[in-house]
Amino acid sequence: MKGPLKIGLMDSGMGGLSVLKGILKYDAELEVVYYGDLKNSPYGEKEASEILELVRDVCKRLQEENVSAILLACNTATSAAAQTLRKEFSIPIFGMEPAIKPAILQNPGKKSRSWRLRSHKERKNYKGSKRNWERKN
Repeated sequence: MKGPLKIGLMDSGMGGLSVLKGILKYDAELEVVYYGDLKNSPYGEKEASEILELVRDVCKRLQEENVSAILLACNTATSAAAQTLRKEFSIPIFGMEPAIKPAILQNPGKKSRSWRLRSHKERKNYKGSKRNWERKN
């Protein structure tokens, strides 16, 4: 019999620990390999190409741990790298950025907060997400 599902979770720092806590709240048997890239944090002031290389390296390390999927618990990493890495890796790669809207819609009337850095705000996929959100609401 197979063991519990094993996923990789990465953030550019320690903020992803709150994501880890939330995940384990719903599935305490899930095996999670957490990678906080404190050495290269913060990602926000880096060029997109550098962020892509950093996140690619983390994803390779997580794949070597035999994870079934990877969650990028960092909006900057998601916007700079997720689309490219989904084409390069054979395992699913999920990002936090697309999860913001459903979280808000599931909690009407409650406050939600999303942090973004200046460089993240200027990325075209963030601008597209923002336009789609504004158009639908």
